Amino acid sequence: MSAILIVDDVPVVRLVLARILKKAGHSVYEAGSGVEALDIVAHRPIEVLLTDLWMPEGDGIALLGRIKSGHPRIARIAMSGGTPHTSLGASLAAAGAVEGVIVLTKPIEKADLLDAIERSLAEAGR
Repeated sequence: MSAILIVDDVPVVRLVLARILKKAGHSVYEAGSGVEALDIVAHRPIEVLLTDLWMPEGDGIALLGRIKSGHPRIARIAMSGGTPHTSLGASLAAAGAVEGVIVLTKPIEKADLLDAIERSLAEAGR
């Protein structure tokens, strides 16, 4: 299937999402920060980036923008807990990262996660 990078500073979130994606047949990489994520993207053939937006080291909004400019073929999915979509959309737009980003709100249901992965791949032409 696809190579997916999960970026979240909370290990249990990464663990749960990775289990779901691995059971669906995807290859999964994990990073605890935007800095770690950029290192993985530089060395691995990532097809989908699934990132939290609010992290202490290298936030997800900046990461989305850097991926968009440096690796435009990587599909991007943003996730956040407890942030209203209007604020989330404004934050993404301000970062210049909103175009083509699918947004999920935590807690994420399995069906919603898998649907977002499939939609992001389809939109990226894969």
